[in-house]
Amino acid sequence: MLNLLKSMWHQWKRMVHKINAVVGLVLMTIAYWTTIMPLTLFFLLFKRDAYDRGAGKPDAKTNWQDVRLGRQDIHRAQRPW
Repeated sequence: MLNLLKSMWHQWKRMVHKINAVVGLVLMTIAYWTTIMPLTLFFLLFKRDAYDRGAGKPDAKTNWQDVRLGRQDIHRAQRPW
């Protein structure tokens, strides 16, 4: 009897994992088509750059900024930031 219950339990777990994979795929597909795709189309239509933080100059060739070094001593080297 115990072997039968163990076998049923393992079959049940196997079936639930397959159902979970299908449900996850369906939910992620719905989430993609209802949120990510409309936002992508919005940004493409209105030419908005989501990562533009206004830090650089629009007419500059590069946004590279030189490092401003402060005091350089052993205490600064021992701190990670």
